[in-house]
Amino acid sequence: MKAAAQEDKQLIASIGLGDEAALQVLLRKYSPHLCQFADSILHRHDLAQEAVANVFITLWQRREILHIKTNVRAYLFTAACHHSLKLHRSQIHAGDISIDEVPAGEFMRKTAADSELQYREFADAVESMLKTLPTECQQVFRMNCFENLRYKDIACALGISVSVVQKHMTHARRKIAAALPDWSDFINKDWLSR
Repeated sequence: MKAAAQEDKQLIASIGLGDEAALQVLLRKYSPHLCQFADSILHRHDLAQEAVANVFITLWQRREILHIKTNVRAYLFTAACHHSLKLHRSQIHAGDISIDEVPAGEFMRKTAADSELQYREFADAVESMLKTLPTECQQVFRMNCFENLRYKDIACALGISVSVVQKHMTHARRKIAAALPDWSDFINKDWLSR
């Protein structure tokens, strides 16, 4: 992973010096993934391709002043998101899409925003449930599920054994699952089933 990130940094440095071949390598490497990502936002492949093209056009135009503070992959996906949203807004304002062009069922299609709203509701329900658990159990659960710490790291930070961390997590998961049966889809996902 580090080698790929280092290679990406070298490509950006070469692009900064005007190397079109480096831009082509970066484009071939990330374009398919960025198009797929943009398509998930725009739900139109043609607009997704346009958004990704805009990412690389902007990258080339700003090559001499470009300073990427995160890793290149994160930068490109963030740029693709911004360009996709910009295109989406322009399509809405331009009235480019008539209601007859929208496929049947598209109005009911779940979007990332729907999932985010459901996740927030779920997180609020979990937070309320957590308040009923013992303090150390709450702390262990938060450190694992919200801060993504491993059991070993939690045990070290709290000065308890890994088996105690495991017991707290098992207790918390069971209590949450029992108290929130309407959220079983979220509880069974990776977020709680580590």
